[in-house]
Amino acid sequence: MYKSLYRNKLTTPAKAVERVKDESLLIYGALLAEPPALLEAFAERLRAGDLNKLRILSSLPLVHAPKTVLAADLVDCVERCSTFVGAGDRGLVHVGLNDYLPNHLHQLPKLISEYMTVDVAATRRCFVSCMIIPPWKAIRFHTRTTLQSSLKMTT
Repeated sequence: MYKSLYRNKLTTPAKAVERVKDESLLIYGALLAEPPALLEAFAERLRAGDLNKLRILSSLPLVHAPKTVLAADLVDCVERCSTFVGAGDRGLVHVGLNDYLPNHLHQLPKLISEYMTVDVAATRRCFVSCMIIPPWKAIRFHTRTTLQSSLKMTT
């Protein structure tokens, strides 16, 4: 039953982001949960002018986000707030092209669920054992809370 339901909903990254509207708030998975294909599809829409403005709340961008939605050519289209500044976005925050939300990581689920309206949540399944490194527990909880908040909006 679930396999057929999955196959029926399976789509391309470009199709998946088609329904996202201007000014939508996107929260995507951090670190290894960063969805490269979806971020590339968002960047393509922004570059094509099909999507004029995208708001993003994220933390610790790896290699995919700085090359896609956080690329220098998209700073006029992307309004981004970082929840944890790292090497991938430190320069953007320093010069004022990205905002920073000071927080304790354990506060993120409450901040997201009680104070934000999440329009789009994107992640990818992480096949690396997340139990080895304790911060992964917080990241998984953050991602789960984000997905639950966005599901509330769509039901």
